[in-house]
Amino acid sequence: MSTQTQTESAVGGSGRVTASIGAGAEYRVPGGARALAAACALGVLATSAYGLYLGVLGTQHTAWFIVSFEVVAVLAAAIVAAVARGWFRDGPGMAMLCSAGAIGGGTLLAYKGSAGIMPVGFVLVRAALVAFTLACAAWMVLARNPGPAVRSLVRAAMFGVPLAAILAGVFVMRGMVATLPGMVTLLGGLVGFLLVTSLAAGAVHCTIRAFEVCDIDESGGR
Repeated sequence: MSTQTQTESAVGGSGRVTASIGAGAEYRVPGGARALAAACALGVLATSAYGLYLGVLGTQHTAWFIVSFEVVAVLAAAIVAAVARGWFRDGPGMAMLCSAGAIGGGTLLAYKGSAGIMPVGFVLVRAALVAFTLACAAWMVLARNPGPAVRSLVRAAMFGVPLAAILAGVFVMRGMVATLPGMVTLLGGLVGFLLVTSLAAGAVHCTIRAFEVCDIDESGGR
């Protein structure tokens, strides 16, 4: 029997099974994440049907620019559906991430090249679907080792909340800042830059760490 660490925690009845760490490790996607992935895939397919309608019948001549990107969205939705079915167990989060990028990027490019054919509402719905797909990808990864991952995310929030507050304050008071003396603006800008950079670095590092501690190395290491 291998001397490598064998298990992470398992939650009974939650749909998440124990993930082994070591040679031959296998991770099963939580049931709730699979359901969300299926819903995202259906949503993208439904919007793609409308997008193809706009590209083929919504104009006097077929808008191949729209049609081509909607075909990409359909293929990406098929990958999301495959993840929901239990495929890509070695990297379901990466499969979802790549699919979300293809859907979001294709939608943006199709909208920019549609010359007003594609409504803004369509793009907003797609953006929401991409956001849910990304959230699902994060869920699939973080569920591998939720305790340390959540602690890292809490630390990221401790950096991110004051960062957001500072940026919001500067934006709200930008008119007043513009009236300050030059030296005060220079010193304030320097201190603010160092503070914002430090907080951003801390937030990004802790967020990356949250996903890093969920990596299951099949060679037996972390």
